Amino acid sequence: MFLTGEKFKNIKSMCFVQYAKYLRNKKDIEDAIIYYKRALNLNSDNYYAYWGVTVSLMEKGLFNEAIDTCNKAISIKSNTRLFSLQSIIYKALGESGLAEEAFQKACKYFDNKLDVAYDLLARTCYHLNMHDAAEYYIKESLAINPNEAGIHYNLACIYLKKHQNQLAEEEFKKVLQLPSINQKELKRFREYSKKAIDKIRNNK
Repeated sequence: MFLTGEKFKNIKSMCFVQYAKYLRNKKDIEDAIIYYKRALNLNSDNYYAYWGVTVSLMEKGLFNEAIDTCNKAISIKSNTRLFSLQSIIYKALGESGLAEEAFQKACKYFDNKLDVAYDLLARTCYHLNMHDAAEYYIKESLAINPNEAGIHYNLACIYLKKHQNQLAEEEFKKVLQLPSINQKELKRFREYSKKAIDKIRNNK
């Protein structure tokens, strides 16, 4: 029996989302947006399509369009990832008050642990190649929790992306010295940090 009606549309919508995600990973942002929007034409409540369009628009620097899409997504399914995106976009648009309001909403999902929330914003910006914004947010996280190895590791990775290798090496060294709440992650951070330090020194 073939699927028909709304169920078929919803499945096809998710197929478009998966293909759009594949295109985005290949840095084909223009076509990714086309397929995310095709997904929305089939299912206007497809949260994943809204998410994909939002981050794709952010990658292109189209923040006015991105905030409209993000707000629509939040009206369908609010969560910390969306409120974090909303805060980043408002910050990029110079809307500091609205950015802070969205950030506080995101914090509620982390029991108001500001360092964790700022770290999430930093990692989101990092993956969107917004490295200056990522540095800003990770330093806000460090100001609250300066002795967490994982935060220093994230800052080191941001410095590498910005080709600030000496600063990156300094942060990687701190990872080797500091503790972390997550011991499993700490082992991984330290292994990567040792390799990164060796690579930086070999390239000097």
